[in-house]
Amino acid sequence: MPSQKFARAPVWCALSLALGLAVSSPHVDAAGLGRLAVTSGLGQPLRAELEVTSVGRDELPTLQVRMAPLASFRAANLDFNPALTNIRFSLDKRPDGGYFVRISSAMPVNEPYLDLMVELTWATGRVIREYTVLLDPPSLRADVPVVPPVASASTPSAPSVLPPTAATRQPATPAAPSSAPSAPPSGSTPPARPATAASAARSTSPAEGSYVVKSGDTLGAIAGRNKPASVSLDQMLVAMLRANPEAFVANNMNRLKAGATLSIPSESDVAALAQPDARREVVAQSSDFAQYRSRLAQAAGSAPLVATAPPAAAGSGRVTTRVQDKSAPVAPAGDQLKIARADQKGAATAAAAARADEAAAKARAVREEQE
Repeated sequence: MPSQKFARAPVWCALSLALGLAVSSPHVDAAGLGRLAVTSGLGQPLRAELEVTSVGRDELPTLQVRMAPLASFRAANLDFNPALTNIRFSLDKRPDGGYFVRISSAMPVNEPYLDLMVELTWATGRVIREYTVLLDPPSLRADVPVVPPVASASTPSAPSVLPPTAATRQPATPAAPSSAPSAPPSGSTPPARPATAASAARSTSPAEGSYVVKSGDTLGAIAGRNKPASVSLDQMLVAMLRANPEAFVANNMNRLKAGATLSIPSESDVAALAQPDARREVVAQSSDFAQYRSRLAQAAGSAPLVATAPPAAAGSGRVTTRVQDKSAPVAPAGDQLKIARADQKGAATAAAAARADEAAAKARAVREEQE
C-alpha cells in the first residue's frame, strides 16, 4: 500500500519524547497528553501507553482519543505511514486513579520509527500532540551475565572450605584423615586469596560515570536513564556508541554486549553532536539491524535437511536385511512391500529429525553470530 508523502519537517524525538503541536482549550487546567512509553520492539505488534494529564471531572464523560485527521499530518508536513491505519486507541484508568491511552496494533510494525499524531477531544476543548516512536529491535543476544565472585571476599571463613576438598581427592587412601590436620597450617596462606578477590571485585566494579551492561539491557533504556535534560535521546544514543565502540557487535547500537562496561559521556560531549546528524544515524542503525535480522533468519533456515538424509537411508537398510533373513527368497513381492513401509517410517522419522535439527541450527546461528 503506497504511503502518502508530504515534505517532512525535522522532527527530533524518540521513544517517549514528544513535541506538542497545538492546544485549543479555554481552560488552563484542561486535559492534556503527556509522556509516551513504548514497550514493544521492531517486528512486533505496537504496544505503548500515553499519559493523559489534568483530567477534570466534567471533562471525563466526553473525553475521546483517536488518530489525528490526515489534514493535521499535512499541516505538520508529516508523512502518513500506512502502518498507522491499524493502530487502535483506548482510554484506561490506572489503579492510582490516573488516566492513560493504551495504543496497540493487531499487526507487527516493521518500520524503525513512526510519526504519530494523537488527538484528544472533550466537550469544551481539543488537543493534538505529535510523537515520533523509535522501535528498538528485540535483542538476539544469549543471556550470559558476568558476575564477579564478590561474596567470597566478604566471608572470612571461606579458606576453611579448602581442606575438605583436598581430602576428597584421595577417596581410597586411609591416610586422608591424617592429612586433614596438615591443612590448617596452610590456612595461613589462603587468607591472601580473599584479599586478592576483594581487590579484583573492587577493580571490576564500575567507576562513577560508567555502567555495567546486564542481561536484557538495551542502549535505549540505559541512555534514557542517564541522558541530561538539555540533549535529545538520539544525541545520547550516538554519543554512547562512539564513546564505547568495543561494547557493541559490528558497531551497531542495537547489538549491545552483556557484561560490557559503558562509559557515560559528559553533557558537553553529547551536546557537541548535531541533532539532525544524530537522528539520521539512529534511523540508519535501526535499518541496518533489521537487514541483519533478515539475513540471519535466511542463513538459519538454509538446508540442514540434506544432512539428515543418510541416517534415514541407513535405517531403512537395516530393516531390509532383517526382512530378507526372515522371508523366503521365492516371495520378493512381499519383501518389497515391507521394505516400502519401512521406507515410509524412515521418511517420517527423517522429517521429524530434520525439523529438530533446523531449530537447533537456528539457535546455533544466533549464538555464533553474537559471540
